[in-house]
Amino acid sequence: MFRAIILFFLLVFSQMLRAQVVLPDTMSLDEAFTYYRELTEKNPRAAYANLGLAECYFAAGDYAKSQKISSRFMNSDNVLQQDFHLLYAQSLDAREFPEKALKHLKKYNAQFPDDYRFYYLRAWSAYKIQNFDELKRSSLQYITLNRNFVAGNLLQSMYLYESNNDPYAAVYAVYALFLSSSSPSANSYYRYLSSLIQGNHLDIAIPIKDQRYKLLNVDETIMYYVKRNANQSHKLSPSVFVLTLSAYLQKTFAGEKIPDVLDVFYGKFFRSMMEQGHLEAFCWYLARAAGGREPIDWMVKNPQKLSAFSDFLEKADW
Repeated sequence: MFRAIILFFLLVFSQMLRAQVVLPDTMSLDEAFTYYRELTEKNPRAAYANLGLAECYFAAGDYAKSQKISSRFMNSDNVLQQDFHLLYAQSLDAREFPEKALKHLKKYNAQFPDDYRFYYLRAWSAYKIQNFDELKRSSLQYITLNRNFVAGNLLQSMYLYESNNDPYAAVYAVYALFLSSSSPSANSYYRYLSSLIQGNHLDIAIPIKDQRYKLLNVDETIMYYVKRNANQSHKLSPSVFVLTLSAYLQKTFAGEKIPDVLDVFYGKFFRSMMEQGHLEAFCWYLARAAGGREPIDWMVKNPQKLSAFSDFLEKADW
């Protein structure tokens, strides 16, 4: 049982964007500023120190400064060149210039064709300007390179939902919550997914152009989506969520034809999980994001199912 519970803490470690501003774990923002300033004073040309300083400015909301520092290093010969390109584009986007960010990313993407982050940020900027053709192309690229990061799955879900209320939008939201059900943002993801699998479209607030331009990332967008049900009156209880999600996944993957990208990158995982009898445990694992005692009580009462699900995840080839 303890082994299965430990797994919960291991599952949340998926690859995330370097350009989402990663500061030293033990430092506050002020301490990080001091640390990187001292390093840049000692060696003004040090790429690592300047990237850290630029990320500090981004985290502090000074996007013009993070863009300026990134512009000085993104075309110089250093091992962090692509990170500077990404932060430069992210800074442009945060300054409400997503068109320029997209143009920059498309210009330099060819130099880093295997970096999924370029495609992801291209898709994000395309989302903000509602260029769904670009978003579709770029999302296929980043999913092909790396399906296991939360923001990319959520962005794909948002695109499918906003473009035509695609019922498969929920699959990507399910996978995103699977990767992050212990994260601080998991409850927002849970509420979004609850609305999708219920078909409660009136619960989801889609941002218009001016509002989209102010959004910094997917997390902020999901929070905007679910602000209408901020009192959580429409949020499914964990037990109802489990039943509703189980029915949705069984219907979606019950042998019927599904889009190729779903089949190739997600079909094997979901079908194997259901065929081997782990659907209930999977859904309760996601239901933890609702909070409260009910998911915990289920885990305490079902250690064998939990352990079997843990074994499946360790052995599965997906």
